[in-house]
Amino acid sequence: MSRRPRHMPFAIALSLCAMSCGEASEADPSADLAVEEEADLNEAEARRPRLPGPWGWFPFPGRRPDAGRPDAGPSDAGSSDAGSSDAGSVDAGAGDGGARDAGGASCTGGSVTRATEAPFTYIKGYERLAEPPTTGPNDPVLETHPGLPDWTVYRPKDLEGGPLPLLVWANGGCLKNGTIHGQFLLEVASHGFIALADGKPYPSNNDPAIGGLRGLGAGGAPMVAAIDWILAENERPCSPLYHKIDARKIAVAGQSCGGTMSLAAAGDPRVTTAIINNSGLFARDAKLYAALHTPIAYFIGGPSDIAYANANADFAAIESVPLFLGNNPVGHQATWEQTNSGEFGRVNLEWLKWQLLGDTTAGKVFSGPDCELCKPPSKWTVQKKKME
Repeated sequence: MSRRPRHMPFAIALSLCAMSCGEASEADPSADLAVEEEADLNEAEARRPRLPGPWGWFPFPGRRPDAGRPDAGPSDAGSSDAGSSDAGSVDAGAGDGGARDAGGASCTGGSVTRATEAPFTYIKGYERLAEPPTTGPNDPVLETHPGLPDWTVYRPKDLEGGPLPLLVWANGGCLKNGTIHGQFLLEVASHGFIALADGKPYPSNNDPAIGGLRGLGAGGAPMVAAIDWILAENERPCSPLYHKIDARKIAVAGQSCGGTMSLAAAGDPRVTTAIINNSGLFARDAKLYAALHTPIAYFIGGPSDIAYANANADFAAIESVPLFLGNNPVGHQATWEQTNSGEFGRVNLEWLKWQLLGDTTAGKVFSGPDCELCKPPSKWTVQKKKME
């Protein structure tokens, strides 16, 4: 199976933001990582093949970043735009006979929501597949909703049964692109989670930065707002997500700059756990650390990962909650490009199963002196606090 090209490093995204976002707040953790990644750009990125692009030199092997369709939106067929035609739309109603939500409750005094499905073949490496290569028991789908059109929802196709745990995801580079980590998020949905990814879904032939990026002062606010929206949908009878979310089981997670967004959002009292991938604060933030209240996992790419030192410093500074820090020497981009996001996708999923589903088998990957990641043949180096 082909592997998708590396998405835009945050140091490059920072140069874009400088033209439109203004200066970042000193206290913002996303800005901290931006400073660090910009400082290490020559060391971390200069060795990659580069092609000239409209904003400078981009490490996108094999194509210019403006390759693909000239327009800035998803393709017309199967469009992810919330205002698209009925083609590709999923009606929340139970049938032609009346307005009913996905759970069967009468939808009175409001309009039935229509979600717009996007093809999984938008995901890089999956373009020519007949079906997703996911490993879970559920058929996954991705879609947009008119109430939150700039985010992508990943979910099991069949939402019958009990309410499902929620993952809110922020991307590397703080990019607003709902499919650049689609390999992992589609896999998560196949295992019975609902996931919200920052950005609309875009076909893989677009520049990964097509949707823009978060302002450096945003911190965890976009993720918290996404939680607000989906929990409101959970209580709205006309929503296809009506009573489909378990509000007691919410995770925030992200990669690189998205990891700092997740750490900032982890202080929200509704959050159950957080996963910080290839990320860490550039400077210690006592106020942010004091707000943390749930178990947190850091998964880092070893000493060559640009966030290695920062993650270790976070681990040393955080004292109030259970912490797991795993290092696997694969670098900052880790295995996110692989099918189902490879080893980093696997350990993220196992952490979610343990923390949100109470899966004791998944817990053995991390818990106890003989945890799976703690001993050979594992390639992970593990540190833990308040976990045993």
